Amino acid sequence: MDRDDHENATERSLARLGAATGELTPDDRLTDAVMARVAEVQPAGDPLARIAQATHSLDVGDAFTRAVMARVASSHAAQPAPPAWLDGVVRSGPVAIGLAVVAAAASFFLFTTNQSDLDVTVASAVQTVEVDE
Repeated sequence: MDRDDHENATERSLARLGAATGELTPDDRLTDAVMARVAEVQPAGDPLARIAQATHSLDVGDAFTRAVMARVASSHAAQPAPPAWLDGVVRSGPVAIGLAVVAAAASFFLFTTNQSDLDVTVASAVQTVEVDE
């Protein structure tokens, strides 16, 4: 069955249902009966009220609370969390920044001293070439 046949079959089914139920008229009694039944099954208000009523008789004793807290405390104490990789970065970060600043300053100092030496060397070479010509 291709797409057009499927649409035609759906339209035919809807037309049959429309013809069969065409004489029916809405009645407020049906709506009122449905809403009354819904209100009986699930009262409007707190949706957790039914759960609270169903579990009202359950009482947690002090022994249970102590057992749960002891279990939680023992599970946390037995396995400390491994340190995160970011802890090492945070601790060594200021040192790395300081070393980078020192390296940049040393590079700039070497550049300026070597640049003046290069200028002198180039100038003397140019003068030598001029004298030779």
